[in-house]
Amino acid sequence: MTNTVLSIIMPSYNRPEELKVMVDSIIASTFSAWELIIVDDGSEKETISLLQSYSQADSRIKLHPRKEEPKGAQTCRNLGITLATGKYIIFFDSDDYITSECLARRVDAMELHPELDFMVFPSASMDHNGLHETDWCNNYGYPVYGDDIEAIISRRLPFVVWNNIYRRSSLEQKSIKWDVQLHSFQDSDFNLSALLSGMRYGYATECPNFYYRIPDKNRNNTSIVKEMYKKERHLNSHVYLTRKWTMILKEGKKGKYADALYDGAIFIIRFHHETSSSWKAGHLLCQVLKDYSYWMHLKLAFHIRLGETLQKFLSPRQSFTLAFLTYKMRDWMKAKKRIRKLKQIYQSQHKQTTRQA
Repeated sequence: MTNTVLSIIMPSYNRPEELKVMVDSIIASTFSAWELIIVDDGSEKETISLLQSYSQADSRIKLHPRKEEPKGAQTCRNLGITLATGKYIIFFDSDDYITSECLARRVDAMELHPELDFMVFPSASMDHNGLHETDWCNNYGYPVYGDDIEAIISRRLPFVVWNNIYRRSSLEQKSIKWDVQLHSFQDSDFNLSALLSGMRYGYATECPNFYYRIPDKNRNNTSIVKEMYKKERHLNSHVYLTRKWTMILKEGKKGKYADALYDGAIFIIRFHHETSSSWKAGHLLCQVLKDYSYWMHLKLAFHIRLGETLQKFLSPRQSFTLAFLTYKMRDWMKAKKRIRKLKQIYQSQHKQTTRQA
């Protein structure tokens, strides 16, 4: 299309029923000057047939099989960037949902702010029971942190990539790409790269019109996130990402984000430890931090040794809690503060939207 304004890049891999919900919601948008670049990551026949039917019915929907290696959503998204022709780029997942005004609001906001490289929009969540605007733990895209770089490094999420609309020329000029070596925290790395490159951004002040699908925890009677952390490749990915970030920050922001790096390491240790009953993640990350700050390395090593000693008498969860009690209390207080600020912003925006209606 010659009049494409917005390129939507979306990896796909099976889950045809949820994929249909997402694509149908895009087609129903009030804004029409878009192209949907679907990069399939090796789906089964049923999903491919569905995608082909969409691309045949609507020329704005373009299906591309991933031929590059390695397999994964990051490779698909990088391919999507090279295929995009729009002035703006949005990265969506294939199992979520948008309201009919979502695309129009994002494009209009960017048109009003030519000085910005990207904008952040609020999101809510959804599951098999419907849409949930006030599930605070799963709402993102609100300005609740004083320093978004610090939040991302400490493994918190001020916003996720699907919260944002990017100016394509800005991504190209800054050479922002997805790291194909990562198996988790891909969004955090992409957004941190954008922020550290100096890209200018702002938060939109409106109610959510994007809904992130929360995995059904009862599907396997366990937490999907915790199952993910049991896998060795995710542990290796977390160590790689921590090392990558320490190398980047050593170049000029060492002192400012030392505490955030430390908190991020503990965050990773907590999940790996509490699911696999192992301190392996702690020892690996301790060595990574040693190259950044020897004092930080000693502090983490002390807490790990303390936890290992306590585990001789206590459960893995109890030993971690006592070894990192100060962190746990501080993390709880930060989470409470985040939700309190998020509620205030949401309520203010909801009142404003109601008055305008």
